[in-house]
Order: sequence, then C-alpha cells, then structure tokens
Amino acid sequence: MRIEVYPHVAPDVLDREIQQAAARELAWVISEIMEGLLSLRPGLEECLSLLAPSQPGSTLVLSTSRSEGLKGFVTRVGSAIVKTDMQVKMHGLPHTKGLGYYRLQLAATADTTVTTPSLPLPQLTDCRNFVHSALTLLPSDDSILAAKGLPFADRTATALADSKVLAHKLDAILSDIRAARAILKSTPTANLFPIHAAEAALFDPPLPETLAVDVTIQDVAIVTELRLLEAAVPAGNTYAGFTAAIDSHLPSFNLRERFAGAFKRGGHHGGGGGGGGNRENGGVVYRGVEVKVKERIRVESQDPSLMSVMAKLGALEHNLAMGQTSLGIVMRSG
Repeated sequence: MRIEVYPHVAPDVLDREIQQAAARELAWVISEIMEGLLSLRPGLEECLSLLAPSQPGSTLVLSTSRSEGLKGFVTRVGSAIVKTDMQVKMHGLPHTKGLGYYRLQLAATADTTVTTPSLPLPQLTDCRNFVHSALTLLPSDDSILAAKGLPFADRTATALADSKVLAHKLDAILSDIRAARAILKSTPTANLFPIHAAEAALFDPPLPETLAVDVTIQDVAIVTELRLLEAAVPAGNTYAGFTAAIDSHLPSFNLRERFAGAFKRGGHHGGGGGGGGNRENGGVVYRGVEVKVKERIRVESQDPSLMSVMAKLGALEHNLAMGQTSLGIVMRSG
C-alpha cells in the first residue's frame, strides 16, 4: 500500500511520522489490554474459590436411567470425594447383610485426629494449579494503574519493548487457562481403568476383589463407573467359556433388562446418566491379573460448580485471545 501526503513532505519525514503513528497506536492498544487485565483477576479468583475445599461442598445425585443398577449420591469437597452412599445392584455382587443391594460407602473414622478417607480427584488439583499459575502471572493492579497514569508520550517511547513483554505474558496466561479447561473436559488414560481404580480400603466394607470403582471428571461432570470383574477364560478352553457365558446370562433373564441391553450393545457405553448391564469382550490386565468385565455401570452427574468454572474460564480465554490478536496485528503492522 502506498501513502500519499499533501502537501508533499520529504521521504525521511514521512517515514518518521508513520513510525510515530504506529508507536502511538501500539501504546494505545497496550493500554486497553492492560486495563482489560484488571477485570481478569476477579474472574480467576472466583474460579479458585469454586475449586477450593470449602464446606459443605457439592452433593450430586447418582441414578442409572434404565435400571436400578445404581442409586445414591456423592459429595465433592475441593479435589476429593469425601462422602458416598450408593445402592448397587449387579448380577454376581453379593448384597450387604440385611439389605437387598450392595451398599457402597466411604469408610468413616471416629478419631478426629485421623484424616477421613476420601477419593482423590487429581484432575481438579491440576486445574486449580493452572488457574493459580495464571493468576500469579497477572501484573498487579497497582502497576497497571501506575502505567496508565504515565504521560502518553512516555508510553509511546517504550511501546515496542512493552508490547513484546505483554505478548509473552498473554501467551503464558492463555496457556494456563486453556490447560485448566482441557483438564475439565477429559481424564488422562493413566487415571482410568484398568490402569487405575479406587483403593478397596477406602470403603466400608472394603471392596470385593471382583469390583472396580472409578470416579473421574469428564465433560465437566463427575463420572462414576463400577465394573464387575471375572477371571479371563483362556481362549482354548471352549467349554469353560461356554459355561461362563451361560452363567452371566441366567441371572439377568429379565425381558426389560434384555431390551435395555440390546439397545446399548455394540454402542458407546457412556452417555449422560447411562446404565449398566453390559458385558465387554476381551480381557484386560488389572492389578497384575487378566480379567474380563462382566458388567459395567456408568453414571454422569453434572456439577454446577465445575460448570461455572468452565464457563468463566471460557469467557476469560475469549477476552484474552481477542486482546492477543489485536496486539499481534498492531505489532506486525508497525
């Protein structure tokens, strides 16, 4: 693009004026972005508050949609499940004495000096760490206001150097916020079955060896998964495999459950508030032993606090990305 000025000026004067105009525009953009950072701190602090281990926490209802496989609740405080009370009905899982279901609850201790057992949610710890990191990267309110109070000529003189520092800071803050959001969307494979499952001793009574329990975060929801396990049958043992198949179907000879299983068979075992009754083919190695999943129950419970954190982080990310784009355009044009 060619710039013509009338009346005509010397080329060196024109170049100097163009550079000064670009510096003034850059100083103005920096000032606007820095002012926007003032509103970023309260948003991040609110996210930290929602993730903090404060009582009474979030109590979420658990319920399978197509069966009575799982009913109950879990209570999350900070980055841990501190209380559970679930009624589980899975074929082959013995009922708790005096009840028509297996009762699954965390162990409690009467000793106030001993920490009550809880199910850790390491994803939320990581999420909180990333939010805290983004907060520490923000310039202080005093420094922003002090820079804004400088004469515009002084801000223009240091605009190029300031823009490089600000661009680096925006990259770092955006990286932390995006990492925090990504953590709330999915669970790392290392925290999933069969690599990981809740410790049996956390529950009262301790979990039987045939039951694996997972509580994770997926799509901003608390996901509770229960798997009833059985020993994997060697491929060559046809008779044993045949009898195992019969044993697994006889207890569930119920028309309603067979229809529910037919709709889910071959499809994705998840889904919002999904039920159980699925037999997964193939063996997996769980705690050093090859097993097969005889039955699986998966329930998603939306957590309002985590949904709020996700929405707030999304808005902050959008605003920061817009500022980063504007700064990049002006820096390149200068």
